[in-house]
Amino acid sequence: MWGTWPGAASGGECPCAGMPISMLGPPLILLIAIAILYGLAPLRALAQNWVLLFTAFLPALAIMIVLNNVAEEIGWTGFVFARFQDRHGPLRAALVTTVFFWLFHVPSFYVETRSWATTALVLGIFLLPHLGSRVITGWLYNSAGFSVLIAGLFPSIHNAIVNPTGLVAVVGLPQFEVLVIMAGIVVLAAAIIAIATRGRLGLKRSSAAGAAT
Repeated sequence: MWGTWPGAASGGECPCAGMPISMLGPPLILLIAIAILYGLAPLRALAQNWVLLFTAFLPALAIMIVLNNVAEEIGWTGFVFARFQDRHGPLRAALVTTVFFWLFHVPSFYVETRSWATTALVLGIFLLPHLGSRVITGWLYNSAGFSVLIAGLFPSIHNAIVNPTGLVAVVGLPQFEVLVIMAGIVVLAAAIIAIATRGRLGLKRSSAAGAAT
């Protein structure tokens, strides 16, 4: 029910196999996307600002992993998603978890904007990306043998990318533009995963009963 850490996956699977996808997939896909959209300028900025990878991006990522997203995913994925998945299947579980995950962000968006109209607009814009992130996180969780650590690495790397002191600073692009690009990448990747797995999100049918234990 609560998920597992690496090394505790059932069925002899190695959940660490999902780590390269969680950690390397998002930044590599983003770099390809911005090279297509902006040409080589962001890549030149990356080469010039490579020191920021160690002084800005990696510290931001470490903070996300240790203090933020992995701990959050114990609740969002290891508890909420896992319980709904046991009862309603993976895709519906991702949809329901998205509702709670989306509403969870209402107070923070309102505090930042001080406007309910702007908050509603921002939440509307990020509804599909939030759904996409839950689909991807659920897929990683199931594919890694119910590992909340592997599931938590994806939002950690995502937030470290879009953080103003993270990869945004390294490539020298406006934060909002990187947010929009990452939102599109997340939605597209989630759609591909949902279609490719036929809504199972990496959950083996023989594992459905074991996810609750």
